[in-house]
Amino acid sequence: MKKIFSMIGALLAGAMMFSCNEPVEEITFGTEISASVTELAQFAKYDAEPQTLEVTANGDWMAVAPAWLEISPRSGVAGTTTVSVRAKDNYEKVITEAGEVVTELGPERSTSIMFVGEADAFAEVAVSQEGDPNKWDPAVPRPVTAQYFNEVATDGDGFTYVLTGTITGTYNADYGNFYLEDATGQVLIYGIYKDGAKCYTALGLKDGDTITVQGARNSYNGNPQMKNATYVSHVAGNTPEPETPAVPTVANIDAIEELGTYNITSATVVAVDVKHMVIKGESRLMNIKYLQKASENYAIGDVISLTNAVVKVSYNVTVIDGEAAGLAIEKTGTVEVDHGTAIAANAEWITSFTENLVPEYVTFSGVAVAVGEKSPTSMNVAIEGSDITMSISLANAEEVAAANGKTVTVSGYSYDYNSKNKYISIMMVNFSME
Repeated sequence: MKKIFSMIGALLAGAMMFSCNEPVEEITFGTEISASVTELAQFAKYDAEPQTLEVTANGDWMAVAPAWLEISPRSGVAGTTTVSVRAKDNYEKVITEAGEVVTELGPERSTSIMFVGEADAFAEVAVSQEGDPNKWDPAVPRPVTAQYFNEVATDGDGFTYVLTGTITGTYNADYGNFYLEDATGQVLIYGIYKDGAKCYTALGLKDGDTITVQGARNSYNGNPQMKNATYVSHVAGNTPEPETPAVPTVANIDAIEELGTYNITSATVVAVDVKHMVIKGESRLMNIKYLQKASENYAIGDVISLTNAVVKVSYNVTVIDGEAAGLAIEKTGTVEVDHGTAIAANAEWITSFTENLVPEYVTFSGVAVAVGEKSPTSMNVAIEGSDITMSISLANAEEVAAANGKTVTVSGYSYDYNSKNKYISIMMVNFSME
């Protein structure tokens, strides 16, 4: 019950985050809470009919339950309240032997709804739902591949996933941020703990080690990750450290044919935002990904040289790693940038880009839709004939609010594709709205 009541504290704190000039209704949780039943009848696997029960309390209360249950109302006041409970359809995505992602009946599942109040005041109601008895029990940690975790698992699905792979690309050893890679792909592990404490440095973990972790799937900006993973075990890499090869020097990114580390003599910045930058050689374009304070330090037209630039593949796009250790960028001059004639980003172009993933200078128009709930700084623009939208970041939430719902025209560089959330990232050069 400790976790449940800590959740109540968080909810209470959130309820009080209002302006000092706005009245806040006082919440007084009950000290006595009871439910009319201790267990609901098992829900059907699909199209389950809702069930009702009564909650009686001498003060305010709230319901705590997993995401697959719809509860109405989720909170109440003193007295007796009729509560409706409905189970969402029980299905899961799986990968077939042919590599296709399909939807199937999920495993049997069970849980409890907790109607909670003050201190130890609560009522517990058991809930279950039909499912495939031969499928994995959500209560048991589930070993999966990186591909399954990224493409099939979903946020809040109730499973604890187990991943085993090689540590690659550690970028914050204190917290334990690294990529876990197996034969099917890679997963961002954002923090790792053992016995409730950070453990990456204490265990001497490093790139090249084989590690097993477990945790839930969640996302950040649409990208899957395992946040605050639990350490299970690891095997230290026993291969000797290779001799550091000499870093080749190339005149520009046009000359780069293989992945690796390069010194790049000259490139021109043609687009830049807060943490990304598109650069150009003679004709080739490439994205510098996750470069801290990019727009504060660089501008369109800057000529730069790069030392120890790591060229790698990130989500099938060839990029320069802006977080790579040892990367140094020096501004050597400025030029007038000729972006050339922008390509019309229509449905046909979208299909080509998602197949080839080569950055291009494009233009498009459409109705802008703000993305995010609190203070959005990005917007999506739908393209006729395609279910894939264009995603553009603006300087601040005020600019997004001004453009929301209006027809906008954008010119910029395509530099990334989110296949799960169906949008192409555009680094903006010109923007106007009607």
